Amino acid sequence: MVQTTRDDGEDLSRAQSTRVDPYTTSSGEEKDKNLAASSLHLIRCRLLAFWSASGSVDAARILANLLVMGSGILGRAVLQAYRKALENANKTGVANEAIQNIRRASKAMTEQEARQILGINEQSTWEEILKKYDALFERNAKHGSFYLQSKVHRAKECLEAVYQGKG
Repeated sequence: MVQTTRDDGEDLSRAQSTRVDPYTTSSGEEKDKNLAASSLHLIRCRLLAFWSASGSVDAARILANLLVMGSGILGRAVLQAYRKALENANKTGVANEAIQNIRRASKAMTEQEARQILGINEQSTWEEILKKYDALFERNAKHGSFYLQSKVHRAKECLEAVYQGKG
């Protein structure tokens, strides 16, 4: 490895080895900041080493500093924009609405919806329900869709729980 020094005499290989360890901090945000800082420091040191070997140290230092500062500013701007988007989503209720939609979708089928799917009324017997179920299930198995077949099955399960509670 080529030993390269900066104008202030600091050994670049030593500067690379003394950077902040991103895995020793406690919080996730600190880890992200330290990882970004150590990565930027390493990039800066390597750029300086590369360009100083070519002879134009001052231009290399300026360019490396511009790259490091620019990427740091860009990283902070992206992080700030992401946080602001999350904050705005919470203010407008978009996040809560999405959670409520998920909860609605996962709710069990109601008895009324099950009766509508099978095409029966409240006075229907269990045998009539089974006949309707068999006919609709088989029809959708042959010529229908899996989605409709699963709806028919869920409707039968829902009504089965209701009729077992009555009987």
